[in-house]
Amino acid sequence: MGGRPATTVDEAGLSDTDLDHHSSKFREHNYEIMTDLQSRCPVAKPSAWGGYWLFTSYEAVFDSCRDSDLFSNHMSKAIPALPVEVSFVPIDIDPPMPQKYWKLLLPHLSPKAAEQREPALRRTANELIDAFVESREGDLAEQLFPPLPARWTLQLLDFDESRWPDWIDWLHFLIHDRA
Repeated sequence: MGGRPATTVDEAGLSDTDLDHHSSKFREHNYEIMTDLQSRCPVAKPSAWGGYWLFTSYEAVFDSCRDSDLFSNHMSKAIPALPVEVSFVPIDIDPPMPQKYWKLLLPHLSPKAAEQREPALRRTANELIDAFVESREGDLAEQLFPPLPARWTLQLLDFDESRWPDWIDWLHFLIHDRA
């Protein structure tokens, strides 16, 4: 195996580990490392990148979604704590508030709604793919993965989808540059 991350377990049963998910060690041995972690702990707290929670099983994710006291979305409880006063709805709020927002959003994101919008999504995807097929080179991470969901979202909102780069910049600022 690629080496077991050093791990300690605290009183709550949560594991601290030196795992760095961006390291070459993890890249080369990710399945082995994750299998090992899954066998030892449902929730790990790697110290890399300022610390974060790593859920190693479906059950751990499921349980954490129902324990907002321990696994809060509020930025004041982030690891590391961020000095953010204003919450970004619905990402930074805990139950029961998100359910009110999801109730508004889900009819537009349901399988039936997605099925009705499939032809438009396929047209957009084909247009993006055709652009790099014609040029005989392309980078999916640059030319497909950012514009497709951004344009799809702007279509759902009935906004000008040609402004998708502005949309992405705005979202990245709201989510990542708030501190």
